[in-house]
Amino acid sequence: QLDQWSDETGFSIQSIDGSNTFFDWPAGSFSDQSSDLIFETVLLPRDTEMNLRVTDKGGDGFCCLYGEGYVKIYAGESAEDESALLVFKSAEFESVLSIIFQVGPAPSVAPATTSSPTVFAAKAPSNGSISSGWCDTIDGKLVDDSCVEVTLVMELDKFSAETSWSIGSNDGRTNFVSRPDGYYAEMQSQKIIETVYLPDDGRKYQFKIVDFMGELK
Repeated sequence: QLDQWSDETGFSIQSIDGSNTFFDWPAGSFSDQSSDLIFETVLLPRDTEMNLRVTDKGGDGFCCLYGEGYVKIYAGESAEDESALLVFKSAEFESVLSIIFQVGPAPSVAPATTSSPTVFAAKAPSNGSISSGWCDTIDGKLVDDSCVEVTLVMELDKFSAETSWSIGSNDGRTNFVSRPDGYYAEMQSQKIIETVYLPDDGRKYQFKIVDFMGELK
């Protein structure tokens, strides 16, 4: 969603290290689309981390002085299916906004409440990478001695769509499990319980929680 100064906005999709640019819409590409909702469908390598780089020549983003701009990334071709939402970010920034996302399907498990915990499974395969669904479970119960169960409890405020979280490696290189912005959009002021299965191999993990409006409460 652009603001009224659409000619100032540019987008590009790059590899994490910036060595490859897959798609590029430079500033001026949307000069005749003031305050428009823009849809772009692109094909990217599956199971790869990408950086969506958003720029604004005016240095004031495209929210919220001249319009309520934002960026959404969906898995697949449809922007009508909110269950396919990967990322939701407010366009409140200055000159550059970087959005890291994983190419692939959106989380298939519904948001959890106190009465119905959600289970993630993560286990390191032989090549050392980590991907969701590798811990052995039966009927949602852990049956894998190489994994450990961790429970997260969060009390959200009325702006629950602004909250996201992730669990990654301590060095920040690997993302194990996450809930993107917008995932809890229908969970205003609710208590969230998430159960996560992670490799129990002595490594350290980093839990990161983000409120894109900067008002985590």
